[in-house]
Amino acid sequence: MRIVNFDSGRAPIESDAFIHFPDPEAQQARIIELLRESPAPIFIADKRILVDRYAQLDRALATHWSMDHVIAYSFKANYAAAESNVLKEQGIWAEVVSGMEYAMARRLGFTGDRIIFNGPYKTDEQLQQAVADGARIHVNDADELQRLIVIAQFVGRPCEIALRVSSTAPGLAQSRFGCSLEDGTAQAMVERIRGEDGLRLIGLHMHLRGDTDDPGCYRKGAEALGSFIAHHVPEYRDSIRYIDMGGGFPAHGPRPRRRTNWNPREIDDYIQAIVAGFGDLWPVNSRPTLVVEPGRYLVGDSTIFVARVVRTNQLSATSQTVTCNGAINMLPLIHYCPPLMRAFTEGFAPHDGVQLPTKVFGCSCREDDVIFEGPAPQLRIGDYLVFYAVGAYNSNMAPDFIYNAPGTVFL
Repeated sequence: MRIVNFDSGRAPIESDAFIHFPDPEAQQARIIELLRESPAPIFIADKRILVDRYAQLDRALATHWSMDHVIAYSFKANYAAAESNVLKEQGIWAEVVSGMEYAMARRLGFTGDRIIFNGPYKTDEQLQQAVADGARIHVNDADELQRLIVIAQFVGRPCEIALRVSSTAPGLAQSRFGCSLEDGTAQAMVERIRGEDGLRLIGLHMHLRGDTDDPGCYRKGAEALGSFIAHHVPEYRDSIRYIDMGGGFPAHGPRPRRRTNWNPREIDDYIQAIVAGFGDLWPVNSRPTLVVEPGRYLVGDSTIFVARVVRTNQLSATSQTVTCNGAINMLPLIHYCPPLMRAFTEGFAPHDGVQLPTKVFGCSCREDDVIFEGPAPQLRIGDYLVFYAVGAYNSNMAPDFIYNAPGTVFL
């Protein structure tokens, strides 16, 4: 595998930077077949990578916590991955953050007891449906709790709910979601729930901010949550059935633009940090279910975006600009993370040769439609450009704008 680093015009420097992603060289025939059926621009996802990431996370949870754990897929990361049912077949749950996503999970066959319903906005109708289905409702704030109290009066049985919390403990970024552990809000919510005959608190949920590559942040989050539980949730060893530590685990994409340092670790390190943070809050043989709800970790590496060169302009012997039939709105997370790109010939063989400083324009009418700047071999019309590590959020957030949003096909 190669990463194309420009170095005084020499050939690309060898690297293992692409080992985590789909391998077009090894799957050349299949990719050519897919592109005949669904021409570029198109997202191509590798089911084997989805299954591998699930298996690695499942193994880490079983090893470091217990067999009593749940992995819930965060639908918002990639709807095509959810629609494929690849992860559902592995036993994953659904984590949703809107009524639209909740309806999608039900349509895909997830029963209510395998749906975690998060998010800051849930209508009364959606809450009523989730209660009726027995879904895992994570209460975000006092207003949502008050509406659930009213709904519970008409159910005829206690509604089991969880509470989303946040922490500003040193090293943790402030979140606008959930109830603060430090300012008394979370404590007041727990006391309010305990005072309602129609509600039963069975879970607590903390989700760290994105761009978290340091396992120490997960340990601090678990420590803060564990301390709160010990001090403010009476009989917690009997009443709390699960703890949800959210997601945010990094995949193997390039460093986010706003970060000066970026050092993602193996998933084992993050799970070990969470387990260490909770310490001996529960005896090992009677721990509650540990829930994690990753999106990016599961799907980020799995997908490539393939576009085709439609125009070339060699500015000089040492630089070039090209236009492809992709567009910046098809890869909207370019603003968050620089793209990792390789070039392939019309027959989908890797391009070799001297690397030129290159600017790749998209095909929209936006002046700022630049989707890559960096080294690339001399390109020709009909060549393919492959963008890696684009499986999280790009396809979900790509609108129909000038051109139809690209679809997703699976290897």
